[in-house]
Amino acid sequence: MKLLHSKQQVHKISETAIIHETAVIGQNVNIGHFVIIEEDCIIENNTSIDHHTIIKKGTKIGKDAKIGAGCVIGGDGFGYEKNEVGILSIYHILVVL
Repeated sequence: MKLLHSKQQVHKISETAIIHETAVIGQNVNIGHFVIIEEDCIIENNTSIDHHTIIKKGTKIGKDAKIGAGCVIGGDGFGYEKNEVGILSIYHILVVL
């Protein structure tokens, strides 16, 4: 994990958080209990991630973001639809603003 900070900016990272060594954490970032941040993620400045959240591989969280408890951010989004053959996985492609 790479921390980007100055002496005035303090990170608040829970001891129970699991952060991959390739993740980049910006300035003044708060990371709650039992958060998992997977490889190649970027968490920008002034972001707060509440407890029991998972940030999936390769996800970028922009500055000043507030991520609520229990969220799963990134990864393959999908839904299911039943058709005449069986159950079909439908992948979602979206952009978060």
